[in-house]
Amino acid sequence: MNVVRLAVAHRSARYFGFCVVTVLCTVASSINLNAAEPAGQLVGFSRSQLIITTGNQQCTLFDVYVAATAEQRAQGLMFVQEMDTYEGMIFLYPRPARISMWMKNTFIPLDMLFIDESGAIKAIHTDAVPQSTAVIDSGVSVTRVLELNGGTVRAFGIRVNDRIIFPFGPR
Repeated sequence: MNVVRLAVAHRSARYFGFCVVTVLCTVASSINLNAAEPAGQLVGFSRSQLIITTGNQQCTLFDVYVAATAEQRAQGLMFVQEMDTYEGMIFLYPRPARISMWMKNTFIPLDMLFIDESGAIKAIHTDAVPQSTAVIDSGVSVTRVLELNGGTVRAFGIRVNDRIIFPFGPR
Protein backbone atom coordinates (compact mmCIF):
# COMPACT_ATOMS: atom_id res chain seq x y z
CA MET A 1 0.00 0.00 0.00
CA ASN A 2 2.79 2.46 0.86
CA VAL A 3 4.51 1.65 -2.43
CA VAL A 4 1.34 2.64 -4.32
CA ARG A 5 1.07 5.93 -2.41
CA LEU A 6 4.74 6.64 -3.04
CA ALA A 7 4.33 5.94 -6.77
CA VAL A 8 1.31 8.27 -6.98
CA ALA A 9 3.14 10.99 -5.02
CA HIS A 10 6.19 10.62 -7.27
CA ARG A 11 4.04 10.88 -10.42
CA SER A 12 2.30 14.00 -9.04
CA ALA A 13 5.65 15.57 -8.18
CA ARG A 14 6.98 14.83 -11.69
CA TYR A 15 3.83 16.33 -13.23
CA PHE A 16 4.15 19.46 -11.09
CA GLY A 17 7.85 19.71 -11.95
CA PHE A 18 7.04 19.32 -15.64
CA CYS A 19 4.48 22.12 -15.40
CA VAL A 20 6.91 24.43 -13.60
CA VAL A 21 9.68 23.81 -16.16
CA THR A 22 7.26 24.28 -19.07
CA VAL A 23 5.97 27.55 -17.68
CA LEU A 24 9.43 28.89 -16.85
CA CYS A 25 10.61 28.14 -20.39
CA THR A 26 7.55 29.83 -21.82
CA VAL A 27 7.97 32.90 -19.61
CA ALA A 28 11.68 33.14 -20.39
CA SER A 29 11.04 32.95 -24.13
CA SER A 30 8.34 35.62 -24.06
CA ILE A 31 9.66 38.00 -21.42
CA ASN A 32 10.08 40.84 -23.92
CA LEU A 33 6.73 40.25 -25.56
CA ASN A 34 4.45 43.27 -25.29
CA ALA A 35 1.28 42.44 -27.14
CA ALA A 36 -0.66 45.39 -28.48
CA GLU A 37 -4.10 45.96 -27.07
CA PRO A 38 -6.63 44.66 -29.60
CA ALA A 39 -7.88 47.61 -31.64
CA GLY A 40 -7.31 49.91 -28.64
CA GLN A 41 -10.58 48.67 -27.12
CA LEU A 42 -9.14 47.33 -23.87
CA VAL A 43 -7.41 50.43 -22.53
CA GLY A 44 -7.67 50.50 -18.75
CA PHE A 45 -7.84 46.73 -18.27
CA SER A 46 -5.00 45.29 -16.22
CA ARG A 47 -3.06 42.36 -17.64
CA SER A 48 -1.96 39.16 -15.96
CA GLN A 49 -1.03 35.60 -16.78
CA LEU A 50 -2.60 32.27 -15.93
CA ILE A 51 -1.86 28.62 -16.50
CA ILE A 52 -4.32 25.97 -17.60
CA THR A 53 -3.31 22.48 -16.48
CA THR A 54 -5.11 19.63 -18.20
CA GLY A 55 -5.70 16.01 -17.30
CA ASN A 56 -3.39 14.97 -20.14
CA GLN A 57 -0.50 16.62 -18.25
CA GLN A 58 -0.29 19.73 -20.42
CA CYS A 59 0.34 23.18 -18.95
CA THR A 60 -0.36 26.24 -21.09
CA LEU A 61 0.41 29.85 -20.22
CA PHE A 62 -2.03 32.57 -21.33
CA ASP A 63 -1.77 36.36 -21.20
CA VAL A 64 -5.13 37.69 -20.05
CA TYR A 65 -6.94 40.96 -19.66
CA VAL A 66 -8.56 41.16 -16.23
CA ALA A 67 -12.20 42.27 -15.99
CA ALA A 68 -12.47 42.97 -12.26
CA THR A 69 -15.05 45.77 -12.05
CA ALA A 70 -18.72 45.70 -13.02
CA GLU A 71 -17.98 48.12 -15.89
CA GLN A 72 -15.14 45.96 -17.20
CA ARG A 73 -17.25 42.80 -16.94
CA ALA A 74 -20.04 44.55 -18.88
CA GLN A 75 -17.61 45.59 -21.66
CA GLY A 76 -15.68 42.32 -21.84
CA LEU A 77 -14.33 41.65 -25.32
CA MET A 78 -16.97 43.74 -27.11
CA PHE A 79 -15.72 45.29 -30.34
CA VAL A 80 -12.39 43.43 -30.24
CA GLN A 81 -11.60 42.30 -33.80
CA GLU A 82 -8.94 39.66 -33.04
CA MET A 83 -6.93 38.08 -30.24
CA ASP A 84 -3.63 36.23 -30.29
CA THR A 85 -3.71 32.46 -29.74
CA TYR A 86 -2.44 32.70 -26.15
CA GLU A 87 -4.57 35.68 -25.12
CA GLY A 88 -7.89 35.86 -23.35
CA MET A 89 -9.92 37.69 -20.74
CA ILE A 90 -10.70 36.56 -17.22
CA PHE A 91 -13.81 37.90 -15.51
CA LEU A 92 -13.55 38.04 -11.71
CA TYR A 93 -16.67 38.00 -9.53
CA PRO A 94 -16.74 38.92 -5.83
CA ARG A 95 -18.65 35.81 -4.69
CA PRO A 96 -19.80 32.48 -6.13
CA ALA A 97 -22.90 32.72 -8.32
CA ARG A 98 -24.40 31.34 -11.51
CA ILE A 99 -23.02 33.57 -14.24
CA SER A 100 -24.71 34.38 -17.55
CA MET A 101 -22.82 35.71 -20.56
CA TRP A 102 -23.73 36.71 -24.11
CA MET A 103 -21.94 37.69 -27.30
CA LYS A 104 -23.64 40.99 -28.17
CA ASN A 105 -21.14 43.28 -29.95
CA THR A 106 -18.47 40.57 -29.75
CA PHE A 107 -16.94 39.99 -33.18
CA ILE A 108 -14.86 36.86 -32.58
CA PRO A 109 -16.02 33.34 -31.62
CA LEU A 110 -15.11 32.49 -28.03
CA ASP A 111 -14.72 29.49 -25.76
CA MET A 112 -15.93 30.20 -22.20
CA LEU A 113 -14.59 28.35 -19.18
CA PHE A 114 -16.56 28.70 -15.94
CA ILE A 115 -14.24 28.36 -12.94
CA ASP A 116 -14.89 27.89 -9.22
CA GLU A 117 -13.01 29.37 -6.24
CA SER A 118 -10.51 26.51 -6.18
CA GLY A 119 -9.53 27.06 -9.83
CA ALA A 120 -11.39 24.00 -11.15
CA ILE A 121 -13.19 24.34 -14.47
CA LYS A 122 -16.83 23.48 -13.73
CA ALA A 123 -18.45 24.11 -17.13
CA ILE A 124 -17.34 24.89 -20.67
CA HIS A 125 -19.16 26.51 -23.59
CA THR A 126 -17.30 26.24 -26.89
CA ASP A 127 -17.48 28.35 -30.04
CA ALA A 128 -19.92 30.98 -28.81
CA VAL A 129 -21.40 32.67 -31.88
CA PRO A 130 -20.32 36.28 -32.51
CA GLN A 131 -23.08 38.90 -32.08
CA SER A 132 -25.51 36.37 -30.57
CA THR A 133 -27.79 37.53 -27.77
CA ALA A 134 -28.46 33.95 -26.64
CA VAL A 135 -27.74 33.54 -22.93
CA ILE A 136 -24.79 31.31 -22.03
CA ASP A 137 -25.25 30.17 -18.43
CA SER A 138 -22.61 28.60 -16.18
CA GLY A 139 -25.17 26.17 -14.75
CA VAL A 140 -23.27 26.13 -11.45
CA SER A 141 -21.87 28.70 -9.03
CA VAL A 142 -18.50 30.07 -10.14
CA THR A 143 -16.26 33.02 -9.34
CA ARG A 144 -14.45 33.40 -12.67
CA VAL A 145 -15.09 33.09 -16.37
CA LEU A 146 -12.22 32.75 -18.81
CA GLU A 147 -12.84 33.68 -22.44
CA LEU A 148 -10.42 32.34 -25.05
CA ASN A 149 -10.49 32.28 -28.84
CA GLY A 150 -13.04 29.85 -30.24
CA GLY A 151 -11.42 26.46 -30.81
CA THR A 152 -8.86 26.81 -28.00
CA VAL A 153 -10.62 24.28 -25.76
CA ARG A 154 -10.57 21.69 -28.53
CA ALA A 155 -7.00 22.48 -29.63
CA PHE A 156 -5.55 22.12 -26.13
CA GLY A 157 -7.80 19.30 -24.91
CA ILE A 158 -9.25 21.38 -22.06
CA ARG A 159 -12.00 19.62 -20.09
CA VAL A 160 -14.26 20.07 -17.07
CA ASN A 161 -12.26 19.57 -13.83
CA ASP A 162 -9.00 20.76 -15.43
CA ARG A 163 -7.46 23.57 -13.40
CA ILE A 164 -6.61 27.24 -13.76
CA ILE A 165 -3.70 28.73 -11.84
CA PHE A 166 -4.39 32.46 -11.53
CA PRO A 167 -2.77 34.84 -11.09
CA PHE A 168 0.57 33.60 -12.33
CA GLY A 169 3.64 35.76 -12.71
CA PRO A 170 4.11 39.51 -13.03
CA ARG A 171 2.51 41.58 -15.74
